Amino acid sequence: MELKLDFATDDTLTGFRLSRFDFYNWGTYNNTIVSLDLNKHNGLLTGDIGSGKSTVVDALTTLLVPHQKIIYNKAAGAGSKERSLYSYIVGEYKSSRDENYTTSKAIALRDEHSFSVLLAHFDNDGFNERVTLAQFFYIINNKEHKFFVVSQGTLTIKKDFFVFKDIKDLKKRLRSKSHTNVYDSFKEYSKDFRRLMGIKNEQALNLFYQTVSLKEIGNLTSFIRLHMLEKSDIDTKVDELCKNFADLNHAHNLVLRAKRQIELLLPIDKEGRKYEKDRVQKENFEMIRGALSAYFAQIEASLLKDKIVELEIELHKASSNKKKADERFNELMIQDRELRIELENNGGNRLTTIESEIKSLQKSLNEKKAQNSSYNQLAKKLELPTVSNEHRFLKNANESKERFDAIFEISDKILNEKVFQSAAKQRYEDGLREQEVEILYLKNNRSNIPQRTSKIRDEMAVSLGVNAEDLPFVGELIQVSDKRWEGAIERVLHSFALSLLVEYAYYDAVASYVDRTNLRGKLVYLKVNKKLQRDTFVDIVPTSLINKIEIKADSPLFEAIQNMLNDRFNIPCVESMNDFMRFKKALTINGQFKTNLTRHEKDDSYDINNRSRWILGWDNQKKLKKLEDDYRKELEKIALISEKIMELSEEESLLQSQRDNLRDILKFNEFDAIDWYSFSKKIDTLYEEKEELETTSDIIKSLQEQIDSIAEKIIDERRSVENISKNIGKLENNISTRQSEQSEAEKLFDSHTFTEELKLEIDTLYKSLIEEKFHLGNFKTHRTTLNETTYSKIRSLSTMMERGSSKITGFMSDFSNEFPTVAKDFNPSIDSLSEYRAKLSELKKDDLPKWEKRFAELFKEGTIRNIVMIQTTLEHQSSEIKDKIDAINRSLRDIEYNDGTFIELIAEQTVDVEIREFKQSLKASISGAIGSDNSYDEVKFLQIKEIIDRFNGREGHGDIDKKWRKNVTDVRNWFNFSAMERYVSDGSEKEYYAHSGGKSGGQKEKLAYTVLASSLAFQFGIEYNKVQSRSFRFVMIDEAFGRGSDESTKYALRLFEKLKLQLLVITPKQKINIIEPFVKTVHFVHNEDGMKSTLISMQIEEYQKNKH
Repeated sequence: MELKLDFATDDTLTGFRLSRFDFYNWGTYNNTIVSLDLNKHNGLLTGDIGSGKSTVVDALTTLLVPHQKIIYNKAAGAGSKERSLYSYIVGEYKSSRDENYTTSKAIALRDEHSFSVLLAHFDNDGFNERVTLAQFFYIINNKEHKFFVVSQGTLTIKKDFFVFKDIKDLKKRLRSKSHTNVYDSFKEYSKDFRRLMGIKNEQALNLFYQTVSLKEIGNLTSFIRLHMLEKSDIDTKVDELCKNFADLNHAHNLVLRAKRQIELLLPIDKEGRKYEKDRVQKENFEMIRGALSAYFAQIEASLLKDKIVELEIELHKASSNKKKADERFNELMIQDRELRIELENNGGNRLTTIESEIKSLQKSLNEKKAQNSSYNQLAKKLELPTVSNEHRFLKNANESKERFDAIFEISDKILNEKVFQSAAKQRYEDGLREQEVEILYLKNNRSNIPQRTSKIRDEMAVSLGVNAEDLPFVGELIQVSDKRWEGAIERVLHSFALSLLVEYAYYDAVASYVDRTNLRGKLVYLKVNKKLQRDTFVDIVPTSLINKIEIKADSPLFEAIQNMLNDRFNIPCVESMNDFMRFKKALTINGQFKTNLTRHEKDDSYDINNRSRWILGWDNQKKLKKLEDDYRKELEKIALISEKIMELSEEESLLQSQRDNLRDILKFNEFDAIDWYSFSKKIDTLYEEKEELETTSDIIKSLQEQIDSIAEKIIDERRSVENISKNIGKLENNISTRQSEQSEAEKLFDSHTFTEELKLEIDTLYKSLIEEKFHLGNFKTHRTTLNETTYSKIRSLSTMMERGSSKITGFMSDFSNEFPTVAKDFNPSIDSLSEYRAKLSELKKDDLPKWEKRFAELFKEGTIRNIVMIQTTLEHQSSEIKDKIDAINRSLRDIEYNDGTFIELIAEQTVDVEIREFKQSLKASISGAIGSDNSYDEVKFLQIKEIIDRFNGREGHGDIDKKWRKNVTDVRNWFNFSAMERYVSDGSEKEYYAHSGGKSGGQKEKLAYTVLASSLAFQFGIEYNKVQSRSFRFVMIDEAFGRGSDESTKYALRLFEKLKLQLLVITPKQKINIIEPFVKTVHFVHNEDGMKSTLISMQIEEYQKNKH
C-alpha cells in the first residue's frame, strides 16, 4: 500500500529510519504487544539493571543481523550460551533446582503452543517509502522454527499475525499482500531488505551489530579490517586454481613418470647396445672360428699344389739321374765279370772263396756293430756303461730290469699327483666362477646375503610384482656394532640372518609361490606383524649379544626384529670359560655357544674371521674387498698348481722316455746279438790268408787289383743307384702324401660355405696377429695361433655377455619393480630387450613430448591464467581498499575532531612476512611465463606448486596452511591502519594514533566515536546535505555513553547528529541529563517481580516535565 507521508524538505530525517518497533512474546515481555515508537528520531531506552533493556536490543538485533552471529545480551557481557533464540521465544526467566540440588531447569513463561513476533517499520521521508520487517517464531519438538517477512507496505502484529489456522495458512495470507515477500531463510530475507533500504553489503550490518556493544576501538587495524572493509570473495578463484592445478599436477606426474621410465630404460638400452655389439662380435668370431678349417684348407691346398709341382720336378731330375747311374753300373758289372773269369783261369779260385767268406762275415759284422751301436746309445741315455764283454752286458741287463720295474711305481705316483693337482685346479676354477658371480652381485647390490639365496628372493619379488626391499632378509636389517665379537656373532646368527621376513600383507602370496615353485635351493621365511607391540618385559643382561647388535633404524620391521632377537638371542657374551660354564646360555669370542645346559656347539669348518662368509649388515664393501682379495689369492694358487702340473708332466714325460729306453735295451736278450768282436777276428784271419795268396802271383795280384778297383766303383755306383732310388721313392711317397693331403684339403674347403668377405676378415685378423706369410713350415703353428685367438675372443665375449646380461636383467627388474603395470607383459630377460627398447622409443618420441606439450598447455592456458587472474583480483581489491580509505577520509575531513583539526586514516603496506613472501612468490611464479612459448618449465611449476600445496593444505600442516591461506588471500590483511590528527588550515600533522591504547579515557572514547561514525557513514553510504537519500541511518549504542566521560558523550552525540544518524541510546539511568538534548523520546523498561517486563514510552518534553 502507498504511505500517506509528506515528502521531507530538509535532511534532518533523511534516509531509512526506525519509525516503530513492535514485538510480541519476546523474553520476559509476555502475552502483550510491546511498542517502541521512535518516529524516526533519536530515542533513549533506559531502566534498571535486569529490567529487560537488552531484551529489546536483542529483539531489534535479531530483526537485522543473521541469528548465528548474535551473542544475546552481549553488551552486558553475557556468554554465548547464557541466552538464546529459544529462551527468548519461550520466555525463560529463571532456573530452579531439583530436590537433591543436583540439576537445574529453566523456568519459562510460555510453552510450545505459543509464538513470537518481531516487527519494525523503517521509513524514508525523502522518497515517501516504508519498509516493514517481521520475523515469526514457533516451537516444535523443543526446536525453534521461523520465517521472515519483507513488505513495502504497513503490517501490524495484531492485524496480520494473530489470526491464522496454521503456519502454512499464515504464510499464504502474508504472501497475498501487496509488495510483501515471505522467506524461509534469513539470507534471502536480508538480501531483500538490504536492497530496499540501500544497504550495499552485509559488512554494514556487521558494523551495526558491533556498534551495539562497542566500548572502544582498541587496535585500529583490526577494527578497520573487520568493520569498515568487506571481506573479498577470492576463495572461489583459489579453489578453481587448485582444481585446475590437479590436472596440471597429474600432467606433471605423467612427465616425471615418463622421464623416470626413460631414466631406467636408458641403461637397458646402453647395456643392450653393448651386449648386441658383443653378441655380433662373438657371432662373427664364431663364424670365423667355424670357417678357419675351410680357410686353412684352402691355403693348405694351394701350398700343397705348389709343393707337389716342386716335388714332381725333383722326381723327374732323380729319374734321369737313376737311368744314367744304372748304365754306369751295368758297364762296371760287365768289366768285373770279365776280370773274374780271367782271375779264375790264373788260379784265383781260393781267393774267390776267401772273398766270399769275408763278404759273408763282414755282413754279419756290420749287423752286429749296428746292434752294438744301438745298445750303447741306449746305455748312454740310461747312464749305463757301454758293453764290450758278456759280463758287463749281464750286469747292465740286471740293473735295467730293476729300474724298469721301479719306474712303474714312480709313474703311478706322478700320475696320481697330477690327477690330484688337476682336480684341485678344477675345484679352484669352479670356486672362482662362483666368486665372480658373487662379486658381480655384491657390486650391483648393497646386501651381504649370498647371491644364490638372494636370487630366490629376487625371482619371487619379480613374480609377485613387489619390490625386493619389501621382502628383506634379517641379515639386511641387522649388523654387529661390537667389532671384537663380529665373527662369533656372525656364526650364531647365520641361519637367522638368512631368514626372509614376510609381512602379513604379502604372506598369502609368498606362501603360495614357495609351494608351487622349485626354488632350486633352501629358503626359510618368517611371518611377521610390524604393528604387533610386545606386552611382556624381557630382561636383557648387559653383556647380551642383543646389545652388540644394531638394527637398521629406518626399517618398518624394527620392532618385529627387536622382539625376535629378544626371544631367541638374549645370550650373554662371556670373556672367560668360568662364565661360559656358569651361564645357561653363553657365547665365547671364539664362537663356542650353548643355548641350554645340555647342547653346546662350535663350527670351525671355516675361519671365524673369514669376512667372505659374513652376511650381516646393509653395507657390503668390506665383504666385497675380502672376496676380491680371496679371488686374487685363488688366481695365484691356480697359477702355482698349473706350474706344478707342468712340472709333473715334464717329469712324467722324462720317465716315459726312460721307460721306453729300458724296454728297448731289455729287448737285447743275449750278448751274441751285439758281439761283433768275434766276427772281426775271423775276418782278420781270412785277410791274412788272402794276402799270402796274393803275394805269390803278380798276375793274380794285378787282376785282383783291377777287380778291387772295379768293385769299389761298383759299390759306389750301387750306393748311388740305391740313394737315387730311395730319393725317388721318397719323392713319390711325398708326392702321393701331398696329393692326398691336397685332396682332403680341397674336400674340406668344398664342404664349407666360404665367402670372400669372410676370407678378408680372417686375412685381416691374421695380419693383425702374425707378420710372416704362410708356408708349409709355419702353417700348423699359425693355424693353432688363430684357433686359440678366436677361442679366447669368443670366451672373453661370452663372459662379457654374461655380465652384460646380468646387468641388463637387473636394470629390467628395477624397471619392473618400479613400474609393474607398465612392465606386466615384459619378461626381465635378455630376450625381451627389443620390448624395453620399443618402450623407450615410444616414451622419447611419443609419450614424453605429448605429456610435456599437455603440461605446457595446462600450465600456460590454465594455471598461469588463473594465477594472473587471482593476482589481478587481489591487486584490484587492494586498490579498492585504498579508494575506500580515501572515501572515509573525505568524510572524516568534514568532522571536526578537536578545535581546528580532523582525523585522517592511514593505510600502510603490512610488514607481515607471510603476506610479503606470498606476494613475491605470486609475482615470481608468473614472471617470464606470460608471453613465453609453451615449452615445459619445471622451475615455474615447482614455484606454483609450492603456493598451491599451501592453498590445499600440506599433509601434517593442514591447520597452519589453512590459517596462512586465510591470512594472505584476505587483502584487508595486506594493510596496517593508523590515524593521523591534522590541522584543517594546512593539513599538517598534529598527532599520530597507531591505536587507541596509551591515550586517556576521554581520548580513547573520542577516537572510537570518530572512527565509528565515519565507518558507519561509509558503510551505510551516507550522502551529506541530501534530502533524498536511499541509505540506512539507524544505530543502537548500548551502555557505551553511560560509561564514557560527559565531554566524549556530547562529542559523540553531536557527531552522530551531524551525520544525520538515528540513535537509540541504551543506558541504565546514567548521563540521562547529557543525552536528553539529543533525543525526542524516552522509553522506560520495568520488571517488578523479575518475571514480566513492561515498556513505557513518552516524549522528551513529557519526561522533562515529570522529572521536575
